[in-house]
Amino acid sequence: MMGKTHAATGALAGAATTSAYLSLTGTDPTLSLAVAGVAVGTGSALLPDLDHPNSTATHALGPLTRMVCLLTRQLSRLAYKTTGTTYDDKEGTHRALTHTLAFAVLTGILVAFAATRWEPVAAVVLWLTTSLALRALSAHLGSGMHQRDLKTLLGVSVAAAAITAALIWAGDVSAPYLGAALGVGMVVHVLGDMITKERAPLLWPVKINGKRWWDLGLPPSMLITTGDDSGIESSIRWGCWAVTAGWAVLLLIPI
Repeated sequence: MMGKTHAATGALAGAATTSAYLSLTGTDPTLSLAVAGVAVGTGSALLPDLDHPNSTATHALGPLTRMVCLLTRQLSRLAYKTTGTTYDDKEGTHRALTHTLAFAVLTGILVAFAATRWEPVAAVVLWLTTSLALRALSAHLGSGMHQRDLKTLLGVSVAAAAITAALIWAGDVSAPYLGAALGVGMVVHVLGDMITKERAPLLWPVKINGKRWWDLGLPPSMLITTGDDSGIESSIRWGCWAVTAGWAVLLLIPI
């Protein structure tokens, strides 16, 4: 599994989304936006793997996320069976619906729209993505927060709730920004999977070579094996964290 690498690329994506938002809106950089960018980017980059029973996202919040995993897998299978052609030959539960550009974009738009109409949606999304981010960061640091016991679950939930409350109180996280950061983080996850041997159906429902669920990726000779902690994957992971940290410093302490 690429959980730690997805988290790192998501953090960088969140930073990039925040920079774009600041540039487009003329908003002044703040600590709350920097934290939100990294938290939402990191957490949302883990969301597509809610379709896998052993992923970090599935076990992040205990029974809650495990139930979401079951529902996600059923929805993914339904979409696969409904739209697939006779040439599509996968089960359709993992690396299917949640691993498409269309799903990521639609999710981002729906979150932005819902958060605009009803503010608690923003709080729920921030809490969920922050919880996932804390799990991912703890895995990097080797702390116990990535374990699956009840004490850890409560600790993650409370810490994420406190961060969420602070971000909501600051009032800098707009609904469009939240939706964009969420969608971009999910897209980055899919792009990351496209460099692995399993690849991902990024362009569904576009038909390619008779398949609507055609797995796109790099040429076979350039694909990597997931779980590589000493080679390319590790370099990508730590490179993303380093750039994200540098971005935060430059954003908050302009030179």
